[in-house]
Amino acid sequence: MTRKRLTREDWIKAGLKALAKRGPSALAVEPLAREMETTKGSFYWHFKDLPDFQGEVAQEWKRQAAGALVETLEAEGGHSVKLREIARSGGSAKLEPAMRAWAKESGAAARAVSEIDGLRLDATYALLREMGISNRELSHALYAAAIGLEQISPNGKVDGNVMGELVDLVLALR
Repeated sequence: MTRKRLTREDWIKAGLKALAKRGPSALAVEPLAREMETTKGSFYWHFKDLPDFQGEVAQEWKRQAAGALVETLEAEGGHSVKLREIARSGGSAKLEPAMRAWAKESGAAARAVSEIDGLRLDATYALLREMGISNRELSHALYAAAIGLEQISPNGKVDGNVMGELVDLVLALR
C-alpha cells in the first residue's frame, strides 16, 4: 500500500477540521494521526511538539480570518452590507466558536482571536466613521452582539436578519 507523504499543511488543515468538528481536545497527536491514517512519527517530522503544532493551527486560523476580512472590505457593496458581513464573523460557523473556546485555555489561540477581534473591531469602527457615526462603543456593541448571537445559535451561524436589524438601528442614529 502506497501512502501519500503528508505535509505540514496537511496536518494543520486536519487540525482545523478536527477543531471545528470536536473542539480543542481534538488537537492531540495520536487521535489526529489515527484519523489521518498515519503514524505519530509523521507528526513529529513536521512539528517539534504539540504546542508548536497548535501554534501553527492558531496562526492558520488567523490568516484565514484576516483574509476573509480583507475580502469583505474589498468586495462590492455599501458600508452597511460590509458591516453585516463582518458581524457574521466570516469563516466556518463551527470553527469560530471552537477557536473562542480554545482561546480560553490556549495562549496561542487567545492571541490569534484577540488579533482578529481587533482587526474586525477596527474595520467596523472605520465603516461606521465613514457613515458619520464616530461613537467607537457602537462598533464594540455590534461586534459583541454578533459573537453573542453566534454563541446562542443552534448551528453557530449569526442570523443575518437579526444583525441587519441591529445595523439598521445603529445607522438610524446618524
